[in-house]
Amino acid sequence: MNQQVKVIQPVTKESASKIGIRVCAYCRVSTDKAEQMGSYAAQKDYFESKIKQTQGWTFVGIYADYAKSGTTFEGRAGFQRMLQDCENGQIDLIMTKSITRFGRNAMESVSAVRKLKALNVGVYFEEGGINTLTDQSELLLTIFSAVAQAESESISTNERWSIQKKFLEGSYNVGNVAYGYCRNEQNQIVIDTTGEIVKFIYDEYLSGNGAWSIAKKLTQMRVQTSTGSTRWSAHTVRDMLKNTIYSGDMLYQKYYTTGFPFKQKANHGERAMYLIEDNHEPIVSKAEFENVQNLFAYRERKNVDNSKRYDFTGKIVCGSCGSNFRRHTDTKKNGIKKYQWCCKEHIESKDYCPMKAVDEDSIKAGFVTMWNKLQNSYKELLYPIVETLERTKISCETKRKIENLENQIVKYQSRVDY
Repeated sequence: MNQQVKVIQPVTKESASKIGIRVCAYCRVSTDKAEQMGSYAAQKDYFESKIKQTQGWTFVGIYADYAKSGTTFEGRAGFQRMLQDCENGQIDLIMTKSITRFGRNAMESVSAVRKLKALNVGVYFEEGGINTLTDQSELLLTIFSAVAQAESESISTNERWSIQKKFLEGSYNVGNVAYGYCRNEQNQIVIDTTGEIVKFIYDEYLSGNGAWSIAKKLTQMRVQTSTGSTRWSAHTVRDMLKNTIYSGDMLYQKYYTTGFPFKQKANHGERAMYLIEDNHEPIVSKAEFENVQNLFAYRERKNVDNSKRYDFTGKIVCGSCGSNFRRHTDTKKNGIKKYQWCCKEHIESKDYCPMKAVDEDSIKAGFVTMWNKLQNSYKELLYPIVETLERTKISCETKRKIENLENQIVKYQSRVDY
């Protein structure tokens, strides 16, 4: 029997151009400064024009992130949407200005390019003329990405030094002043009309009301927050009650940025803080502020003592909004008390969460029932879960080993003199 072999020719560049390559562009700037705003607009106009004028290319669109750092892919909605569209088979080629616009994290950039390459999606960096679908592209990309990351670290170090110098000199100006203050024409911090709200919050707290009760009152009064919302949270009130700015003092470096990849963390003593006393006009006296802090400390100690008063405290999560349940007492007209557990958002307002309260007896009965089921059938119910967790643990360990090896490769290749 004679076999006939039919050769299916590969898709060449010429044949691909007839089909039409679907091309998009990715643009990014890291700040909202005026000069970068011009760069952002110029990038978009340039790539849209170039793609539309290139024969055989089909313009898919512009994916962009404005005022977003390149040190991580997290929070870059435009970038994530572009990756999703690549996975959905809507893009063949991505154009971007440079490796620094794509990302300044060497590990993440190389990982993203590999993922796109597996989808047969190329990335073309105009500065450097690198096309990731070519064989030599990954080495060049790794080196350039490492350089971009080192440049970002150097810039961050210089900026951190400059800011700390201004802290010591007392010349650092915060971008946005706290609620209750504004800046006058001389750029000085002065009290504005919302200062009365701040005074109200402090007076209420010293009168015995908690942060949650104060937030509820402000919400009912339809008072606007700094963002324009009329919904106040206990967290916002608590932060205002602990902010030294309202006593006339300015405390710098309450937050600090970690090393690469840069993340902001609350400063609990890991870094130095800088206090400038009597920096501006106070809304509350130093004695009132000190009294509030003492009351805070007393209530926190009391809450620690009572944190395990109820068996289900911190263990019940609302299936509707994800908030914790709180125990509260419902007293009937005949004086009989009924104990219930309810979502804290629903307690604040039924509009925030539709989840209704559950009787404590029902919760206890449900817990006992589930415990008995687990006790009698733990082999059938728990063993498969434990095995799955063990497999997941092994997978995570393997992933960490791979990341460590890739990091070593990046360090080695960054020494290559290309």
